[in-house]
Amino acid sequence: MKAVRRIARRFVMISAAFSLVLGAILSWAGPASASTSLCASSAGFAWLGGGQPHCLTGPGNYVFSSGQAPFGYLVNNTGYRVWFHQNADGSGWADCFSHGMAYGLASGRDANAKQVQVSTNSSSCGTSGNQGTTSCPRFAPMAFLVLPGSCYYPGNNVNGPGDNSGILTNATGFRVWFHQNADGTGWADCFSNNNVYSLTGRDMNPGNVFVSSNSAPC
Repeated sequence: MKAVRRIARRFVMISAAFSLVLGAILSWAGPASASTSLCASSAGFAWLGGGQPHCLTGPGNYVFSSGQAPFGYLVNNTGYRVWFHQNADGSGWADCFSHGMAYGLASGRDANAKQVQVSTNSSSCGTSGNQGTTSCPRFAPMAFLVLPGSCYYPGNNVNGPGDNSGILTNATGFRVWFHQNADGTGWADCFSNNNVYSLTGRDMNPGNVFVSSNSAPC
């Protein structure tokens, strides 16, 4: 009986140790507890930043009142053209924004658009005029940090941007990792594809941002 009790005690100790290790692994690998998701979607999305931010998760017409503007920026990762219209019924001026790009809107008429249309046209807008300024070096699915206006693509492994505005959009197709230090050491927080995150705490100032090749959710 003593031998059985000793074995049982050892089993309990081993189980407890395993639970601690597993908990530590899950804590390390999962999204930062301080950061919350804002835009869960099984497909692409458009993110309208501003005083009252909005997540547009599929084709359609989205109508906004004057009290919901102005918009500060647009991140278009819908897979389609996004159109801004002057009036709620789609009339008046119209500006086109291509997929895979972030645009600054604060200084133009688009900041006060009354209708935003996510189309089903996947072609680039080409030379179609708009009042926004582009913030990314190329048209492609990407992650975007509002400040300092940085776009991150698969394979990017770069020093962190320092303090940012607290919003990360991830439509790279892969996990995005924030690391404490520039060499990837220290704490690590994971952010799944097709979501927007409100960043707080340590994620406001990562030392390293890494777009992985892992498409599984965090």
